[in-house]
Amino acid sequence: MTREEILEQLKTLLIKDEYVVLKEQIAELSETTSLLDDLALDSLQILNLIVLIEESFGFVSESEELNLDMFDNVSLLIDFIHRKLSVTI
Repeated sequence: MTREEILEQLKTLLIKDEYVVLKEQIAELSETTSLLDDLALDSLQILNLIVLIEESFGFVSESEELNLDMFDNVSLLIDFIHRKLSVTI
C-alpha cells in the first residue's frame, strides 16, 4: 500500500461521525498536518482513531509501539501504518 493510499484511508476514517466537525479540515489533510495541533483531536478521539486504524488496516498495535508523537504529524502516522503493514504481509 502506498503512502497516498494510506493517507486517503486515514481521511476516510476521519470523516466518520465522531470527527464530522472537522470535515473541511480533513479534506485538506496532508502529511504535514498535525492531528493534535491542527485538528485538535483529544485523547479519546486518538484512542478511537487507533482502533479504527487497526480495524481498517488489519493489524494490532502493542501498547509499547504507540506514542503520542506519532499523532503530531500525519507523516509519522503513515510511517507507523506502513511499517505495520509490511510486517503483517
